[in-house]
Amino acid sequence: MFKRLVPALAVAAVAVPAALAGPAQAAPADGLSFHVLGEVGIPGLTVNGATFGGLSGVDFDAASNTWRAISDDRSDHGPARFYSLSLGVTQSAMTASVQSGMVPLLRKDGTPYPPSATAGPDTVQPQAIRYDPTTKNVFWAEAGENTSTLTVDPSLREASATGQFVAQLPASNRLKSTVTGGIQPGKGLSGLTFSTNNALAVSTVAAPLLQDGTGVTRITGQSRALNWNIVWQYTYQLDALTGDQVVDILAVDTTHYLVLERADNNNVRLYEIDVTGATNVAGVSALAGATFTPVSKKLVLDFASLGLCEPAAFSGLTWGPVLPNGQRTLVFVSDNGFDRRINTEILALAVSGS
Repeated sequence: MFKRLVPALAVAAVAVPAALAGPAQAAPADGLSFHVLGEVGIPGLTVNGATFGGLSGVDFDAASNTWRAISDDRSDHGPARFYSLSLGVTQSAMTASVQSGMVPLLRKDGTPYPPSATAGPDTVQPQAIRYDPTTKNVFWAEAGENTSTLTVDPSLREASATGQFVAQLPASNRLKSTVTGGIQPGKGLSGLTFSTNNALAVSTVAAPLLQDGTGVTRITGQSRALNWNIVWQYTYQLDALTGDQVVDILAVDTTHYLVLERADNNNVRLYEIDVTGATNVAGVSALAGATFTPVSKKLVLDFASLGLCEPAAFSGLTWGPVLPNGQRTLVFVSDNGFDRRINTEILALAVSGS
């Protein structure tokens, strides 16, 4: 696959001290190969008064050559926010720096989201970010909450490039938090991408919904033209690994997507899925006991095969620039859990094969 990707993009390169991973090759069964261009470790920083870290999503804006990365901070280490990053990706190396542009995400009244201890229903945990070149706004996934003391329905949210509130978009009713249904605590909305024709916003849930039993989670496609109505909802079979969850999704073409899975001990794998032939379960309230066909999935990369300096909790991915030799690139960011002893890792891979 990997036939319809974003066009070549320019990348602003700003050199900073960085530990670059040595060359490594990984070749999955389908013939794709991945070459490590560079791995940059960003140590604990304070940017505009907020702790840098907890990256849960990344995306690229071609018009301004800007990479945006969102933090999953619940406004406890600074306001809920995203960052402007400066990345340089070449055929032999990668550089990265954090620009001064930390952008707080704002509520409808123009104020930042409050810290989780006092936020109540205004609690947010950003989990993914995508830039929309049509509106020049950003869309982000709010994970939601479902605990004994607080329920917040997951949602997709739209903000201006400066963080101003634009809209809160409904997620699937199946995700709504109740005592017996909806998201699991800490495992809500996790990934977001736009379909390659820009018609759909496609989102993932990290783990099975409470009413769905075990082993499968849901992927939802919502129409941008039809008031965000749900067009389809498919099931995705998780690997049988402790703590396994979906952390992000990225469109390849109108029927194929890349899905990033992560289990305990930073066991990270990248799958390509095909939604063709999958059962649309949008009308199925509970999957436990139901009969359905999940999307097909194919392992394209086990991160353990890359020989990275150390395992990292990679949580977001985006298409990067096309290299002069014609190879396309994927860029990943990691979540350091706001532990200053752990670097935030940014990884660039060259992709070849078909």
